[in-house]
Parts: sequence; C-alpha cells; structure tokens
Amino acid sequence: MRKSTKLLASITLLGLSNLALAAGTIPTKDKSKKDYHTLATVSLVDAVGAALTKVPGKAVDAELDSEKGFLVYEVKVIGDDGSTHKLEVDAGNKEILKDDVKKGIH
Repeated sequence: MRKSTKLLASITLLGLSNLALAAGTIPTKDKSKKDYHTLATVSLVDAVGAALTKVPGKAVDAELDSEKGFLVYEVKVIGDDGSTHKLEVDAGNKEILKDDVKKGIH
C-alpha cells in the first residue's frame, strides 16, 4: 500500500510539473494583441529555430498569439518524414510547450 501511495504521489507531481511547463512564462491577461510583440523576449526567428530543433523539416507558418492566457509562438512545421507539426513555443524562453502531430497530412 505504501509503494502505491508513493507512486501515485510521484505521478501527480509529474503531471503538475508538466502542467506548469505547458502554461508559459508571459501572461497576456489584460494585454492587447497589438502589444504582444513588445512583450515577447524571444524573437520569431529564435522561436522558429527552436521548433526546427525539435522537429527537423521546413517551417511553413508562424505567428505570435495567446494560448491559455500566455504568450506563445505557434509554428507549423512539415517534418522531414512528411508529418505536419503544430508547435507552441514559449515567447519568454523558447521552451516547446506543445507538439501536435499529424502523420502525412499537409
């Protein structure tokens, strides 16, 4: 019983830490979309570079936006394997927050 409790606690903490990572670092609450570019500490070029480091291929679209109340770059990459990736890159530290993959679909 004790081992299962420790395992459950570890899984819970891991899940919470992943949730924190997925949140982002620059809040957009009460900010106008036209001001997003002044809030970002990561450039579009660096965000695309981070996405291409994660998924080798060709970046075909990128934009600065708010997701779940945090500033992110949304980068679409066609992977070298033909898969389409929609990545969210934190606009504050270049962390990859999300990578949605669709195999063989452009």
